[in-house]
Amino acid sequence: MAKKASTKKKSSQKKEPSSAPSFNKKEITPTVPQTKHSQKKDEKVSVSIVGSVDNNKKQHIAEQLEEIYKNPDGTLPDMSSFVTGENSRFVRAFVFMLFSLCLFGLVFWFGVVQHAPKDSFSQNNVILSISGEDEVVIGEAVRYRVRYRNDQDTILKQTHLTVRFPEGFVYENASVPPESDTSGVWNLGALEAYDSGYIDIFGTIYGDEHQEQSARVFLTYTPENFSSEFQSVAKTEFTTMNPDIMFSVDGATEVVPGAETTLTIRLSGMGEYIGGSRALVVDGDGVFVKKFSDKESEQFHELRWAIPNDSEEFDVTVRGVFLSPNEGESSLSLPVRYVVSGAEHDTEYTFSQTTFDTGIVKKDIILTSIVNGTTQDIELQPGDILHASVVLKNSSTKSLRRVRARAVLDAPSFNNKSILHWPALADPLDGDVVGEQLSQTQRRGSITWTEDMLPALAVIAPGETVTIDFSIPIRHKEQAILSDFAEHVGTMTVEMQYTGEEGVEVFSGEPLSFTINSDLSFRSEFVTKDDAEDVSGVRWIIENSFHELQDITIFSEIYGDVSVPTSTMVVPAGSASFNKDTKQFTWEIETMPVAVDILPLQFSVMRHTINPSQTQLMSKIELRATDAVTGEEILLLGDEILL
Repeated sequence: MAKKASTKKKSSQKKEPSSAPSFNKKEITPTVPQTKHSQKKDEKVSVSIVGSVDNNKKQHIAEQLEEIYKNPDGTLPDMSSFVTGENSRFVRAFVFMLFSLCLFGLVFWFGVVQHAPKDSFSQNNVILSISGEDEVVIGEAVRYRVRYRNDQDTILKQTHLTVRFPEGFVYENASVPPESDTSGVWNLGALEAYDSGYIDIFGTIYGDEHQEQSARVFLTYTPENFSSEFQSVAKTEFTTMNPDIMFSVDGATEVVPGAETTLTIRLSGMGEYIGGSRALVVDGDGVFVKKFSDKESEQFHELRWAIPNDSEEFDVTVRGVFLSPNEGESSLSLPVRYVVSGAEHDTEYTFSQTTFDTGIVKKDIILTSIVNGTTQDIELQPGDILHASVVLKNSSTKSLRRVRARAVLDAPSFNNKSILHWPALADPLDGDVVGEQLSQTQRRGSITWTEDMLPALAVIAPGETVTIDFSIPIRHKEQAILSDFAEHVGTMTVEMQYTGEEGVEVFSGEPLSFTINSDLSFRSEFVTKDDAEDVSGVRWIIENSFHELQDITIFSEIYGDVSVPTSTMVVPAGSASFNKDTKQFTWEIETMPVAVDILPLQFSVMRHTINPSQTQLMSKIELRATDAVTGEEILLLGDEILL
């Protein structure tokens, strides 16, 4: 406690105003009696400060008081007693400040803390789920239940539910209609506090067997008193399962590549199908070639058969040949699938599949197709002549008797007319010709030769080879409207039938494909020639009528001291230019549609220096273009232009 003497000293030093009246002065030593009451009051104040806090807070409060109440010279006032005068003004200021602080605290507490908006939102209290079966049978109806709940006081505004359906899901209906049948979006509006709901979604799953899939659901919302959007996510996973379908393929356990064999494919237990369509498919590219089937295959697909939607069983018998395997392989595998499509027919799914495996027996008979000197696939143009050879080689140890050889040519057709010009067939042996329409765009023509036409076919001894030659042209634009032909690929296959120890056997060689590119043609000619003026007018002409062409480039080198004035160029399409350094003249065309069947380019060449020994004006003309239909590059070479 502060000493009382210091308090008395301060209270006795009271200044008098300068204008006070004069009196006789008597110095009196002032005394302030300390009554029992005032002493207790001072003690009470002291105790209330010290005794109301613990030891830790005492030091803190003392430091705060020292900072607030210390004099300018750094000393502390004596607060053991309160007196009137200057000290009373100090006390009043202190009390006022204390009151203000308390009032401010109350205002803050009630106005800010108690009545401020409560931020009680938690994303963990937004509950979202989607449920469904763990295993789904392909083609059967499924149901997804989406549950949502706002498990808190905060309102969720602008709430949208979005479902990302699995691949192959076909929507049918829902307990709450979505914004549209294709959107998968539900507008839930405002989701009140502790509000909840669910939506049942019905549809059908299509997909491949044993496929891992999932369905996902997204809930987007904006909590009340928030400006940003939140999202909750849930998913369910499942596996697609095969329907209970019996699937089998019966055939020989061993085959000779090229020898005809028979396969029987059976499906049962399918049930009635209410979707789009379904079919039986044999994936035979590079493995198997069909010769015959007891049911008509789909158009454009020799190894695909449509299955009626009301059929519970289906079977087909196929006769054909297995092709030679890759070197080192001793067996062949033929995939067979049962496929369906949804109501929209946009995507096809494999409901069930199997594989027919067969062993390979050494091939003793070799049948080969040759077109224009090659056994590989070849590119041709309308107007070209297909020079073909049929080669039969007996590599076995036994003679082949009463052989019948046949060349089978499948080619594009329009209006039951092949693009091959069969009336112009050149066959020295005069084989029997038979035509057969395979589809609206494919026609088959076959030539058969017997021992009556070629005595060498009576017996082909071991090690002997028999070759038969023939030729047939491809129609050109004067014989047909080439743009009517939708297809552009044909095949040639050699077949042979003979009598062996086990009866009549049939063999077939591997097909050779020929692609028919567009009938692009090119020619160059003089328009004018003025030797006196040393000026030559030249015209380049390109013609085309089958397929659209792209990236056409024609160029040639012009010899001598020459120039090609731009003013003399008449360019019907694209751009033309002359390079003075390389002396190369180039004509470039980005696209030539079928509707434009001819394009003539004209320009003039001026010779500035005459060379008497020069005989050529321009080198051989090279033309390159891409067939927009076949994708093949066409290369043509034109003759040089002579002086």
